[in-house]
Amino acid sequence: MLKRGIQPPAPPQASDMPAAYPPESFDFVLLDAPCSALGLRPRLQQHAGPAYLRQCAAAQRRLVDSGVRLLRTGGALVYSTCTVNPGENEAVVRYLLDTYGGSFRLVPAGPPFLGGPGLVGRHPSRAEVGRPLGAPAAAGEAGEAGEAGEAGEAGEAGEAGDGAAARGEAWLSEAEAPLVQRFDPADPQIDSIGFFVAKFVKTAPVSES
Repeated sequence: MLKRGIQPPAPPQASDMPAAYPPESFDFVLLDAPCSALGLRPRLQQHAGPAYLRQCAAAQRRLVDSGVRLLRTGGALVYSTCTVNPGENEAVVRYLLDTYGGSFRLVPAGPPFLGGPGLVGRHPSRAEVGRPLGAPAAAGEAGEAGEAGEAGEAGEAGEAGDGAAARGEAWLSEAEAPLVQRFDPADPQIDSIGFFVAKFVKTAPVSES
């Protein structure tokens, strides 16, 4: 912009920001979350390492926490990203349902249904990744994973995903997977960037306890 003689806009000041909205202020919430953008066409440089991906997922969960409280009962929340990372997609859907399942229901993200279903199951824990296929868990392995999870969740946003990586990351059930839409740029039937979308309906107020 500067080379073309165009001045970039000034960063927003605190006085420019709107006051916080009270709970249940909106009939619809579109949460097009900031993400790692791994679904975009290949770039010359890509610096999205594991720590950065965990930071993205932690920030997205905080946005979900805000969105579910701002949505009125009976309203709809749409969550979308332009990444193929399940930690920012299916795992965030799992987080919302596990945390607010008494107040939210996952509904079909269509029609039209142009993408494929979401990923089912869970990502293996760090210990499982290093274990030969079919081998039993070592003694104390589960305890170590749990301890690592507690340490990760107690940290800041950059560390918040560490515990999930140690324990394993839950995705969707067989019944839930067809309700979301996952666009895979590797799919020869779809000429699309990587994209993900899920839709929820708020069925009851969220408990503030």
